[in-house]
Amino acid sequence: MATEQITVTVSEELADAVRRASAAAGQSMSDFTTAAWRLELIAVEAGGHCPAGFGDAEVRAALSLPT
Repeated sequence: MATEQITVTVSEELADAVRRASAAAGQSMSDFTTAAWRLELIAVEAGGHCPAGFGDAEVRAALSLPT
């Protein structure tokens, strides 16, 4: 199976929230990247970027989704 490296850019607020939740959940950086990607897609589907103060509860919910 081929692998591919990508770079994902997210807002600083979102990155901080996902980083805190990732550390609290004991997730790996790969899981962090997957979660950040999901959150960006959710934000776009909702009509824009995530607002400042996006809560850890929402991030934890996204981290709990199967990959």
